[in-house]
Amino acid sequence: AGSVVQNSIKAKDSYGAALKLGGLVDKALPYITLGVVTTKFETTRANIVGLLSPNVPSKISKRLTGFEFGAGVDLPVSDHITVGARYLHTEYGKQTADFSNG
Repeated sequence: AGSVVQNSIKAKDSYGAALKLGGLVDKALPYITLGVVTTKFETTRANIVGLLSPNVPSKISKRLTGFEFGAGVDLPVSDHITVGARYLHTEYGKQTADFSNG
């Protein structure tokens, strides 16, 4: 009899800093962002069918640091209010979670 195992990954907390570079074009403010971010991830392994060895951990927490980059634009809607849109991508690189008991 085999086991069916479900793995899940959740971001628990995240913070970072970014540099926003742009310039006024007509009334719009297009920009790019470059930064660094750190996030704590929690990976959980749960049995659906079968039993895991009691020596195998069911939860692993790991803090990862990555780089973020993106672009956006801010537009004024009045003298004191702007609206904007941006795309932001964060890259942590390839990661693994080792649930072995060794």
